[in-house]
Amino acid sequence: MQSIAEAVRLWGEEANLMDLKVFGYRNVWSTFHPTEANVYVPVSLNAFAVFEKAFIDSYLTQVKAEFPNPDFDGPFSELAEKIWVKQYKDIQFVLGKNYFYEHKHPLIRATHGLLFLKQMTAAVLLLYSIRLRQNLMKILIFSPI
Repeated sequence: MQSIAEAVRLWGEEANLMDLKVFGYRNVWSTFHPTEANVYVPVSLNAFAVFEKAFIDSYLTQVKAEFPNPDFDGPFSELAEKIWVKQYKDIQFVLGKNYFYEHKHPLIRATHGLLFLKQMTAAVLLLYSIRLRQNLMKILIFSPI
């Protein structure tokens, strides 16, 4: 995120980025709370299969990660899928199962997971970047070695 934010900051010195939309995604190490996200992408069983195949074919070194997540030991693609299912169940709990089961759009009816994103402006991205950097610095300064 820091690299992207710095690139956006530099680009903003040359161009007007008022219309730029940035989509933030958190991976297996950190997830959005449903209230933090503002874009919810439905994931079907077919999308799960395509994702898993693409992941295995593209990220050979991550299939069996050397730095596993403390809550999961296996391919990160499987952990991502578990997160998407949990995110779906969280929203399903709030909206009710019938919202999905009886929805007029087939993709919503076929949903088995939700991918949480946060759409933001360039200014919001830069603010998040600054806050993250400040929080990391506090951790580094106050953490015993």
